[in-house]
Amino acid sequence: MKYCDTAISVSNFAIETKYSQFKSSLLEIIGNDADYLADPLNKSKIEVNIDTLIFDVADLGPFMPEYKNFHDKLYLSGVFKGKLSNFKFKKFNIAYGDDTRMLANLSVDGLPDYEMTFIFGDVSEFTTSNNDIRKLINLSSPGEYVYLPPTIDEIGNISFNGNITGLFNDLVAYGEFNTGLGSIKTDIAIITDFETFDIDYSGSLDAYKFDLGKITGDPKNFGLLSMQSQINGTVDSTGNFQASIDCKINELGLMDYTYTGISLKGDVSNVFFDGELMVKDPNIEVEFFGKYKYGVNDQYLDFSTDIWANLNELNITNDSLGSEIKMVLACDLHGDILNKPEGDIYLSHFKYFTKGKEFKIEQFNFNSFIDEYNQQYLTLRSDYIDLNFYGTFEYTELAEQLYNIVAGYTPSFLGKPKKLELESDNIVNFDVRLKNLNNITDIYLPQLDIESDVFAEGMINGADERFDAIFSIPVIKYDSIYLWGNEFDIKGYKDSLDINLKMQEISTRNFPWFENIALDLDIVEDSVTLALNWDNFEEQRNSGNLLIGTRFFNKGKGQIPRIENLIHYSEVIVENRLWEISRTPVIVDGSEIEIDHFSLTHDDQVLNIDGDISTDKTKLLRFLINNVDISNFNSYISNTGYQFSGILSGNGRIANIYEIPSLKSSLSIEDFKINDEDFGRFDLSAIWEGEGNGFKVDGVNKYMKIRGSYSPETDSLDANFTMDNFKLEILGPYMLDYEVSGLNGAVDVNLDIKGSLKKPDISGEIQFEKAEFVYDFLKIHAFTNDKVIITNNAILFDNFKVYDENLSEGRVNGGVYHDNFEDIFVDLRIDAENMKLLNTTSKDNSLYYGTAYGTGNVRITGTLDKFGIDVVAKTEPNTVFVLPMTESYESGNLSYITFIQPAVDSSEMQTVKPLESEMEYYFKMDVEVTPDAEAQIVFDPKVGDLIRGYCSGNLKMEYTSDEDFNMYGELVVVDGDYLFTLENIINKKFHIKPGGTIVWSGDEYEAILDLDAVYYARAPLKDLMAAVADSSDMYNKPMNVECHMHMSGSLMSPDIQFSILVPNANDKAKAQLANLTQDEINKQLLYLLILNRFYNPNQGTAVGNDMGSTTNAFGVTSSELLSNQLSNWLSQISKDFDIGFNYRPGTEVSGQELEVALSTQILNDRVLINGNVGIGENNANTSNLVGDIEVQLKVNKKGSFRLKGFTRANDDLEAEFGPYTNGVGIFYTEDFNTLGELFTKFWHAMTFKEARANRKLRKSIEENQDNDNES
Repeated sequence: MKYCDTAISVSNFAIETKYSQFKSSLLEIIGNDADYLADPLNKSKIEVNIDTLIFDVADLGPFMPEYKNFHDKLYLSGVFKGKLSNFKFKKFNIAYGDDTRMLANLSVDGLPDYEMTFIFGDVSEFTTSNNDIRKLINLSSPGEYVYLPPTIDEIGNISFNGNITGLFNDLVAYGEFNTGLGSIKTDIAIITDFETFDIDYSGSLDAYKFDLGKITGDPKNFGLLSMQSQINGTVDSTGNFQASIDCKINELGLMDYTYTGISLKGDVSNVFFDGELMVKDPNIEVEFFGKYKYGVNDQYLDFSTDIWANLNELNITNDSLGSEIKMVLACDLHGDILNKPEGDIYLSHFKYFTKGKEFKIEQFNFNSFIDEYNQQYLTLRSDYIDLNFYGTFEYTELAEQLYNIVAGYTPSFLGKPKKLELESDNIVNFDVRLKNLNNITDIYLPQLDIESDVFAEGMINGADERFDAIFSIPVIKYDSIYLWGNEFDIKGYKDSLDINLKMQEISTRNFPWFENIALDLDIVEDSVTLALNWDNFEEQRNSGNLLIGTRFFNKGKGQIPRIENLIHYSEVIVENRLWEISRTPVIVDGSEIEIDHFSLTHDDQVLNIDGDISTDKTKLLRFLINNVDISNFNSYISNTGYQFSGILSGNGRIANIYEIPSLKSSLSIEDFKINDEDFGRFDLSAIWEGEGNGFKVDGVNKYMKIRGSYSPETDSLDANFTMDNFKLEILGPYMLDYEVSGLNGAVDVNLDIKGSLKKPDISGEIQFEKAEFVYDFLKIHAFTNDKVIITNNAILFDNFKVYDENLSEGRVNGGVYHDNFEDIFVDLRIDAENMKLLNTTSKDNSLYYGTAYGTGNVRITGTLDKFGIDVVAKTEPNTVFVLPMTESYESGNLSYITFIQPAVDSSEMQTVKPLESEMEYYFKMDVEVTPDAEAQIVFDPKVGDLIRGYCSGNLKMEYTSDEDFNMYGELVVVDGDYLFTLENIINKKFHIKPGGTIVWSGDEYEAILDLDAVYYARAPLKDLMAAVADSSDMYNKPMNVECHMHMSGSLMSPDIQFSILVPNANDKAKAQLANLTQDEINKQLLYLLILNRFYNPNQGTAVGNDMGSTTNAFGVTSSELLSNQLSNWLSQISKDFDIGFNYRPGTEVSGQELEVALSTQILNDRVLINGNVGIGENNANTSNLVGDIEVQLKVNKKGSFRLKGFTRANDDLEAEFGPYTNGVGIFYTEDFNTLGELFTKFWHAMTFKEARANRKLRKSIEENQDNDNES
């Protein structure tokens, strides 16, 4: 140690106490003069080398006894140099606990004037941890419990580097904090007024990857935060603050979604806000401008916001079809906002899209005002609710008073009513109308249907402490259950509450379950009486009365009251059968439930429940069922299509339900039947005997067996389910919902069930035995004897064979895929060869119908509520496709010729039967049409007004669940006919010439025609040749005349061009026809169609001579009209024969003629016969039998190889060769794309490969059918 007048120097200085120590290699004080110690602040310089400073808190024990057992230590080192008013502390090193360290250089100048003291601190290293922070906080309050939020545990290690600069009352902190929660960067200046203790602050505060989930303790809903912000403001000594904020949030995690592009700008304080919030995120856009003030005398809320959000992407909703919301909301309220607000709230452009449906609000207007009599009015007008709420009241007081009144009814639950000091009488009247509720239920609860409006009205009288309300709901429908005539009446008084519910009926579509229902509920200070009655007042009696009394007993604060119930003796009559309910106490005390001998009995049918549900393992709950006829309940499930019968008996007991349940039960049903299908006896037993043993089930009857176990500890299943010869008819009512009917046959099922209850792993197979069904959408009757494979996530079809009624085979591949029986997806392909793919009539589908046989494939893909059916096929023989027209159209050229579609009775019109109203689907057919398929365009089926043709080409048809139907493609006519209707009184059959086309480009009614049709008439040429004064006898005999009609343009209003040919006429007659103008041709053709003769321009000069022939001509065409209609009717009577009938009255040169035309296919469609045979009255001929006959024999089944023979009558010009021409022929046709394909077909034909395969398949199916008949 050295000492002089102006200095003191101490080397290697050390101080030690019981727990602490201080060591310094140098401690030196140097003064300006000898009296420097009198003013050490200004006259002395100090230098201290602190090598070691260890301070143990326990050394404070003698002075502060509460610290005597604390041994927390503080370590410090560094070099202190300078005056006390201006010093530097270099290498300042401090440590505490396990993790707290700081290394810094400090500089202080200006003491002792705190306001003018400048501080600079350069912190190169600072670390601490949550554990050390916890120690320091506990050290500050020794002996006291200090609650620390769990968040502090999430902080982890904290580090900081940066600096602090400024005056003592104007500090600027600049640096970066890194914690277990993220990083925070600050550059904030703080100015403190030490007289008023007001604080001004300004600067920036940035955060990077700051974990809000750990701070809030809710990591599921909160994520990371990254932002940059500028802030300046003040805080006074009372805690009131004002600030201006400009914040940009680059990252904000909420509900597992990261929001971006958020900016917040505005002024804020304890009582006001004025600013804007903008969000520009890919899945949400928000524009908010508003201001708010909540002062004592000045309050307002004024804002507007425009919001769009993709709720699915934001994880607010989970909708597989997407969910979005869009709206504009504006608010302008002032006055006492919480008690007596005045102003408006508007909601507009509201659209909510979810579950594939759109929910709109076109109108929403909330208005609140106070009139001159201090009456407060609240009105709400919207698409879904109209509300009027008016009176003298304050909102906060009204809510408190209502709660107080209700608390008086059940004080054990809500607490005793409080004595309130109110400034208002709080007298209110209200009325409510709820409307268009199905728009809401259709989205969230589609089974619920409330079609009518809901009305309610009531009043609240705070002065008398009473209220009442009446609700009226005409009809409520849930699924197939209807609640009719619902009325609620609620009356609340100071000491009691009465609730009355009346309903006319609870029923299904076919059967009323309960009628004239009355429910009365009376509540008086922890006492409740419930009375339920119903009665149908009919000969088949269904009625009942149920009376239950309940008392609540308070068990103290925070505990659920004890509930004592008494079920009084009651009676229920079901279809004139009296069921008696015994007097039964039921006590609920926390988790303890005691049921004392409950019984429901009818004669010897008994249901008993007795015992306890308890935490006491020794207490049991027992049940007994004896001789209960399950057909008692058939009337309640009649809408399902199922009827059950059998006698149910059994017993069981359960214990320790709250921990490890113990269960043992045994049930049996004697003579169990479903829809009269006898299942025999069904036995089911279940055992659960505590931990480790699992839950075991064993059930068996003559069709099915289930045996297995479930272990709750591991949530694991191990079971096997089998069915043997289960009759598919039983599933018929259920399958109707999926457009499947006529279900017959049986199945064998073998399934292994593993996995867990939440996600079972099911595998096995289902074997169909002589199963058959009808798919009603296409009216296809199918048969199968194959099996499907069940896997954990799919039902698989592997070359699954199905047959139509003609035993043509189809193969199904693909599967029905699912994720734990959710998110079901169907992907099936059906490959068919000459199968019936359509079998509908006009009653099934008014857009198109018929019978279609095809070779190709059908692809079904999609979910159960959104799927598609794609058909790619080629038509096969016996196909008849009908396209009905529902509009009338006119010829574009001749105004006096009209094509008519008669009006159809609405009762006869049918549309395609939808698969399911909630389904969205499409049906597409891409068809290669071959000439052996018949296509019809029907204008009037009653009179046979139709175009019938055998065509080739490609057609594409599309039909959707929105009932949009479109057609595309071109058909080229190979053969056909058209029954031409003239003014609904004349019809003539035109034969359509090969090569004509019909083209569709979308709308089925907008097809484009290009057809040539010919009507074959017989008429003498004398009237035609009269114009050139040629009256030769040769023109008096009827000749074959061709009336040609060319149709082009739109199907509904075609352009028609007529022409006339007489093939066997001489050149002079042909020249006369060629010289006719188009108008003259039209006139001649009309005469031929109507009068069956040519028009004679000189007829007016010889009326008397021609009257007989004209009359006879009318007779001819009238008989032809009847003949055509008779032919149409005869063909409709027999589907196997196309029959034609024609009768011609005699003329002056020809006798009467009778002609019958016949077209059919016999011997399994192997022999085709076409022809007409007639008898004429002509004595000059050696034979009066005339006609044409053609016979074709299909040598092979396909008809590609044919023999042909024919005979036809010769015209008079050919009579020199004989009356008939006869002939035979042979022809062969084959379709092929390459020569290799053609030679392969020849080889198969020569080796009979295909025939042998078909014969083997047919024999197998017929043997299965024979076995079925024998069984």
